[in-house]
Amino acid sequence: MTGIRLLNNHFSLLVMLLGSASVFLSNILFKDILSLDQYYKYSILITLISILNSFGAFGTDQVILRLSKIKNQKIKIDTKVPLIAFFSILISAVFAALYLNQNFNFFLNAVFFIGIILCMLLYNILRLLSLFVFAQLLNNTWKISLIFFFIMCLINFQNFDNLVVYLCFMVWFFNLLVVVFLIILKKILFEKNMYSNKTIFGYTFYYFISLLGLSFLAQGDRLMIEAFFTKESFNNYFYLSSIFVFPFSLLQSYVGFKELVKMKTLKTNLRRLSYRVAKFSVLFSLGLLTVTYFVSSIGFLTACGYRPLRQATH
Repeated sequence: MTGIRLLNNHFSLLVMLLGSASVFLSNILFKDILSLDQYYKYSILITLISILNSFGAFGTDQVILRLSKIKNQKIKIDTKVPLIAFFSILISAVFAALYLNQNFNFFLNAVFFIGIILCMLLYNILRLLSLFVFAQLLNNTWKISLIFFFIMCLINFQNFDNLVVYLCFMVWFFNLLVVVFLIILKKILFEKNMYSNKTIFGYTFYYFISLLGLSFLAQGDRLMIEAFFTKESFNNYFYLSSIFVFPFSLLQSYVGFKELVKMKTLKTNLRRLSYRVAKFSVLFSLGLLTVTYFVSSIGFLTACGYRPLRQATH
C-alpha cells in the first residue's frame, strides 16, 4: 500500500521524467539514422519548440499564473489576458514558422507551433487546478511522441518528412481533449476588469523581458551556431548540448513544477528553498563534471557519434 501511495503521489514526476528521457534519447538516437540534412532539420525544429515552450506566449502564461484567482477548483481570469495571449501566440507562431519555412511547409509549421504554445498555456491552467498528472501528460505529449516516431522510422513504418504532421496531430488531439474537459466542467471563468490595464500590461511587459532573456540564455547559443557555422557543426553542437543540458533541465523542471502553485496556496520559505536548490545544484554540477571527465577519457562521446566542432568545420 505504501508503494502504491508513493506512486500516486509522484506519478506526475514519473511522467515528467519519461518525457525528458524521451527527448534526450530521441536527440541521441536520431543522429544515427538520419542524414546530415535531416538531423539538421530535426535539430532546428526541437530548438524552436524549446523556445516556444518558454517564450511563445510572450509571458502571458506567467501572467495567468500570477493574476488568476482560484476558488472551488475553478480559475477566474481577467478577459484582457486571453486576448493578449491570442495575439502573442499568432505572432510568435508565424515568426517561428517563417524561420522553419525552408525546411517544412509554412502553414503546417504555423498550426503546429500554435498547438505547442496552446499546450503550454493549458499545462499551466491544469497546474493551477492542481491536476498535476494531467498537466504533465499534456506537457510531455510531443516529447513522448518523439520516441515513438523514432521507433516507427526505425522499422520503416514512418518517413522522417512526416515528423511535423505526426507531432501536430498528437499535440492538437490532446489539446482539444483538455479544452473540452475545461468547457464541460466550466473550470475557467472570465471576468471583466479584475485588474487595471496598467497592472496587466505591466506584468506582461515584465515577464516578456524576463522570458526573452532566459530564452536567449537557454537557446540563443544554438541559434548563433546555426547562423555562423556549418550544418554539421550545428548538428554536433546540438547533439553534445543535448547530453549535458539534459540533467540541468530535468533538475529545473523538478524544482519548478509544483513550487509556484504551492507558493500561491501555502506559506513557503523562499530563502530556505533557494538555498537548498543552490546547494544541490553545485553538488550536482561537480558530479556531472566528474562523470563527463570519465566518459571523455574513455572515448565514449566519440563512440556515440560526436565529433569536435573544429574537425567538423574543415
